[in-house]
Amino acid sequence: MTPARTICRVVAALAALVAGAKFVSFDPPPARPNIVLVIGDDHGWPYYGFMESPETVATSSGRVPVARVVQTPNLDRLAARGVVFTRGYATASLCLPSLQTLLSASGLHPGQWAERRRRLSSGLARGVPYSQQSRFYRTLPRELARYGYRSWEGGKMWEGAFDDAGFSDGTAKVANPINLGPDGQYFGREGWDPELCGSTRREDATLLCPALEPLREFLDGNRSSPFFLWVAPLLPHNPFNAPPPYRKAYRDLGIGERQVAYLANVRWFDELFGELVAELQRRRNGRDTLLIYVSDNGWSLDGRRVRGKGSQYDLGMRTPIIFSGLPGMVPARHDEAVSTSDIAATIIGYVGGARAPAGSRGRDLRRRIEGGRPVSRGVLVAEHGEAAIAVQLPWKYLRRKDGVEELYRIDRDPLERRSLAAEHPAVLAELRHSVDLYEETLFEPPADIEVVGRLLDERDVPMADVDLIFRTHDFERMATTDSGGWFALRGLPPQAGVLTAVAGVRELRWPGAPTLHPSFELTSVYLELRGVAEPPDAAD
Repeated sequence: MTPARTICRVVAALAALVAGAKFVSFDPPPARPNIVLVIGDDHGWPYYGFMESPETVATSSGRVPVARVVQTPNLDRLAARGVVFTRGYATASLCLPSLQTLLSASGLHPGQWAERRRRLSSGLARGVPYSQQSRFYRTLPRELARYGYRSWEGGKMWEGAFDDAGFSDGTAKVANPINLGPDGQYFGREGWDPELCGSTRREDATLLCPALEPLREFLDGNRSSPFFLWVAPLLPHNPFNAPPPYRKAYRDLGIGERQVAYLANVRWFDELFGELVAELQRRRNGRDTLLIYVSDNGWSLDGRRVRGKGSQYDLGMRTPIIFSGLPGMVPARHDEAVSTSDIAATIIGYVGGARAPAGSRGRDLRRRIEGGRPVSRGVLVAEHGEAAIAVQLPWKYLRRKDGVEELYRIDRDPLERRSLAAEHPAVLAELRHSVDLYEETLFEPPADIEVVGRLLDERDVPMADVDLIFRTHDFERMATTDSGGWFALRGLPPQAGVLTAVAGVRELRWPGAPTLHPSFELTSVYLELRGVAEPPDAAD
């Protein structure tokens, strides 16, 4: 065969391969994509159309797979065109600690978050008010603000008012850890009208869903900066008061009222998600937006809390995690175990020039999202409340505080109905060791410290080009504030020190502390400082 004929055959084969393949854009994503994090609330992993769940539900026609009953068409479409990690694990099976991980730029596990609050409180004269503790953390919106992002919080965020957590705008306006009601947590529920929202709306393109008005106000006022949206609409969480059109479809199937109430809220959440996607598509936000979906914890459709929310079984801890929207992503379903602590690391990985905070708990999943090798982390471990888990597929280990151990083959037994602990002592011992090691190292003091902060004057105006110096008895490190007042001090020793300004600022104040000596044994500390400028002649 001649070389020319060989080349022609190779070209023809490649053409046929391309013609039959899914088109994937390998254009690079934007350096600073918009980021939208959508958080379901109590959305159990079996209750999506796109998840392969063995769970069944009793109907008037007999028991049928729950995937044939649940209605999530908008999330199903996202999963079909996105990258789905089917076996994501929350760091806790309750909302408040789970949301702390998602809010933290380091992907902190709940125990780490609580320990840092305790240490910070010991370094402040009046302690850290629980409802305002996030003022002292390197949160995801703060980390993104350093790179020019504006951020908006909508719905559930149990760490005080939106600005306590570093959001530039938001709906949570009261510093209260259980901040429900008209002061912020019901975004998406408030103003929902089935005649104007979702699939049951009147066919009039000029009509806008009133439930999204707070978000539209933010987007309308933010034409030039990349944005980060935290969308956590307290759904399908109770109260189970979905509008009648969403309840009727399930009642007609003859399923129990408890199941009707929950699945109708699932449908309501999916309708709201569809409205959000439509709003983003209606604007300029197409190929420049990273859209992420995750649930804060799980749920059991039969209402058994011992297996669902609040437990360390998969019905309480497992969640799909979906990434979509950017060039270079390779649509796929991946079954390796990943953690919700990976979400912050992945977001930061998509921001050009950004680096994850020291001590970050998460893995940047970007390479896997773009078609790379499976995530290799050995064993995924999480601990909260009354038990700890270790996942090393196909095995799942669970240890209660009373010492009882359970072991499951979750590929064959995804609902964890039969423990195999007695039958596989070697596997049990290996995963027990993984949990022991996790518990030993979770609170280990770091080798060096990283502090990020912002210097503002008494009118909250950023103070730029100010040299700051951190000193201990035998160490010095200097940083200069940028145009936004941001500074970063890296490689500090794990010991108390003093932070002062070299020139131009007469006084530095750390709100809540009489002197500047924060607990520098913590990694990823955030300091918002107030500066009192020297008079111009004194600075000269």
